[in-house]
Amino acid sequence: MNAPTPLDQVFAALSSPTRRAILDRLRAGEATVADLAAPFALTQPTISAHLRVLEEAGLVTRGRAANTRPVRLAPGALQDAHRWLTGHAAFWDGALGRLEDHAQTLQAEKNDMETRETEADRTAVIRRRMAVPARNLFAAHAEGRHIMRWFGPPGYPVTQCDYDFRVGGRWRMVMTGPDGIEGPPFGGEFLEIVPDRRIVYTDAFEDGRGGAMNLAHARSPMVFTVTFDPQGEHTLVTLSVLFASVAMKDEFLGIGMLDGLTATAGQWEGVARGLVA
Repeated sequence: MNAPTPLDQVFAALSSPTRRAILDRLRAGEATVADLAAPFALTQPTISAHLRVLEEAGLVTRGRAANTRPVRLAPGALQDAHRWLTGHAAFWDGALGRLEDHAQTLQAEKNDMETRETEADRTAVIRRRMAVPARNLFAAHAEGRHIMRWFGPPGYPVTQCDYDFRVGGRWRMVMTGPDGIEGPPFGGEFLEIVPDRRIVYTDAFEDGRGGAMNLAHARSPMVFTVTFDPQGEHTLVTLSVLFASVAMKDEFLGIGMLDGLTATAGQWEGVARGLVA
């Protein structure tokens, strides 16, 4: 085993909070062992043992006065440690600077890509003519007790629902699968509500990946816009989903999102029909 270098001894000496406190005290001037022991619940022999470590590391010197042997700082060893740390700090500052520059470049590229992708590119739309008045479809969407009956696709009912249906209100749901295992929580905020005509809200997975689905593009929220176009006692419902990027849209549609929304719309129509007075 190699013998410790002077720099090793310096860092080993500095690893003790007590020894660092002794060095802090000595910045005010030289002191005796008794002076240094006073702030600590330690005996003078214990303080002396700490001083030997500091002295061997070249961080302090001991005077030769027979009765007191005052202790004073010896800055040379700390200067060596400072030079070593400064060299590494310069390296890491440069590396972190390059990392920050790269991250900014990637963000700029992402922003540029999203700017070039139009909303139409990033939007998925489904339409369904429902044999229910708009007021009843809106009512079935406006209360948690109703929405729990239809929001999840077949086999995945909503088993937890917090639903503050107002502009600025938050909503949160959990669905449970056929195996009895809860899925990842998801939810968002209501952005716009026009009774019987329009509902706009955000939707995102809380964990940013969709649980076991481990989606790559699930960190950004989607924006859902539901519009109701009354046609007598029927209603044309248009549901549009705006994704953060085309890549996100492709990923979500690839796992069958539109099929799930279409099936959910059928359940929604059934619940709304039951609300007809």
